[in-house]
Amino acid sequence: MAAAGVVSGKIIYEQEGVYIHSSCGKANDQDSLISGILRVLEKDAEVIVDWRPLDDALDSSSILCAGKDSSSVVEWTQAPKERAHRGSDQQSSYEAEWDMVTTVSFKKKPHTNGDAPGHRNGKSKWSFLFSLADLKSVKQSKEGMGWSYLVFCLKDDVMLPALHFHQGDSKLLIESLEKYVVLCESPQDSRTLLVNCQNKSLSQSFENLLDEPAYGL
Repeated sequence: MAAAGVVSGKIIYEQEGVYIHSSCGKANDQDSLISGILRVLEKDAEVIVDWRPLDDALDSSSILCAGKDSSSVVEWTQAPKERAHRGSDQQSSYEAEWDMVTTVSFKKKPHTNGDAPGHRNGKSKWSFLFSLADLKSVKQSKEGMGWSYLVFCLKDDVMLPALHFHQGDSKLLIESLEKYVVLCESPQDSRTLLVNCQNKSLSQSFENLLDEPAYGL
């Protein structure tokens, strides 16, 4: 489902400056910023969502580690003294949210193409793609968190890394997806968009129409 091969097709949506953030594992105040390009494509009657690093030769030694002095993460990093004196519930909530979206992890190992040359020597290990038919839900960022991000969850419970939109926002992507699937807010979480959530109710409406007696015939 998630894979890293090169995909060609009709481009419906394309956005550069879409980043994956992950911990460098060397210091608490550092994040790995992996710049990439996000595309939605039509290929063989299928809609594909594809993200890959701008530099397909990316490996673990070339990942940019941005500390608290980096302008790209200045909104989210704090000096140790400042961190020790957080007092408001809102700050604590944002901190927990930030910890969640900057941790790159998978509930299940995505399917990969073992023969793809991009995987040799660790290259393109962050690339992924999936069919829109396999999308279960989309988690959106809170308002007021700076740049927006999205987290895709697939039907087999694969949770893909959060995609951070440093250039522009994610609204155009959502609008592009809505051309092909129905998205609506989850009753449990207004920030989660469920895919094709109205299909069942629409089917029920048609069933009710068929069950109604045909008067005047």
